[in-house]
Amino acid sequence: MIWKGLKNLSNGSWIKTYTGKKFDYIDIEKNEIDIKDIAHALSLLNRYTGHTKKFYCVAQHSILVSKILDKKDKLAGLLHDASEAYLGDINTPLKILIPEYIKIEKSVQDHIYKCFKIEKFDAIKIHKADKIILATEKRDLIPNIKIEEWNLSEKPLKDKIRVDKSPVNNEMFFLDEFYKLYKTYR
Repeated sequence: MIWKGLKNLSNGSWIKTYTGKKFDYIDIEKNEIDIKDIAHALSLLNRYTGHTKKFYCVAQHSILVSKILDKKDKLAGLLHDASEAYLGDINTPLKILIPEYIKIEKSVQDHIYKCFKIEKFDAIKIHKADKIILATEKRDLIPNIKIEEWNLSEKPLKDKIRVDKSPVNNEMFFLDEFYKLYKTYR
């Protein structure tokens, strides 16, 4: 249990997911995680608090991170932001100001990895791939920005990001990638 003392919330401590499940923030260990909920929510969730040139979702970001990783880390890379399907995407500058949120996010993310039996992966390599895609996104998708303003630790990819604005396509691509990787991971 993450939040002690919050059992008496007036509206409950849960959300209803796309597939009709209850996701309880207080009793995370009890939650059923569904890849369809994750794919659907991430395909509708815009990165950068929506401050992009075009709609660009967390699902597409996650696919790109996965694509540049070694085979053994691809599935964990695809799911590295899966907690956002249940929590939303809070931008990093704000997230840093909410330390309790960071604990909750880690707990949800760990539970997701556990549900899919993802135990062995290189978190440092996933973090580096995330930073490479972040640099590429900022170059290609953030308007009115000088790349040097961001103090990025990694260089962007040579290829530009081609944005697919269709949430339905992004959901399908995410699920296809998950099933392909999960089959080879098991």
